[in-house]
Amino acid sequence: MPHCELSYSSDLKTDAEAILNEVEASSVTYDSGAVETKSRAHPAPIFHHTHPKAPVALPAKFYRIAAFTSAFQKDLVKRVAAHLTLCRWLSVDITLSAQTYHTEFLE
Repeated sequence: MPHCELSYSSDLKTDAEAILNEVEASSVTYDSGAVETKSRAHPAPIFHHTHPKAPVALPAKFYRIAAFTSAFQKDLVKRVAAHLTLCRWLSVDITLSAQTYHTEFLE
């Protein structure tokens, strides 16, 4: 399952929940097996230069190659940017988790 830790300068007036919904929608569009995106939003009260950063981490899978991540990243940028006004910078980073990463549903 993908994870996203959205962080943004606190002067950025945006709907963080809408952005997280867009990240999840993009994840499902590019990977039907990615049903949920675990995500959080963190406004930063101390910052230099207004900007958001939306890194997405995915478990490594055989089909998540350069073409996949490039298309996914372009879609994420488009979706997230649609929710930003008066913002000149946006960082989106797609990473693949190491083989040692483990997540488990606890009952």
